[in-house]
Amino acid sequence: MHDWLVVGAGLAGLAFARDAGQTGGPVTVLDKSRGVSGRAATRRVALPDGTTARLDHGARFFTARHPRTVALAEGGVREGWNAVWTRGWPLWTGAGSMSPRTPIPATPRHRA
Repeated sequence: MHDWLVVGAGLAGLAFARDAGQTGGPVTVLDKSRGVSGRAATRRVALPDGTTARLDHGARFFTARHPRTVALAEGGVREGWNAVWTRGWPLWTGAGSMSPRTPIPATPRHRA
C-alpha cells in the first residue's frame, strides 16, 4: 500500500489518481486552480448585469481512442463530470447546404 500525491487535476492527473486509489492507499490531488479538468476547464464569471457566463478555454474537447482512455471517458459520463459534446460534424454537400450531424468520424468528442 502506498500514499500517493498527484500534482495536477487535469485529465491525466485524475486518471492516475483513480488508478492509484484502487491500490487501497490514500490519494491526495493538488492543483493550482480552484477546480479540476486542467486545459479542458470551464470558468464561470459574473457579468455586470448580475448574470453569469461560462467560458470554455484551452481544449474544447478531447477524443478517446485508447481502451484505457475510452474507459475513463465513459466512466466520467456515467459519473457526471464528463459529457459527449458531439459524435460528428455537419457535412458540406457542395450544393450549398449542410447535412445534419454526420457520424464522420464516429468517435465521440468529450468535454469535461
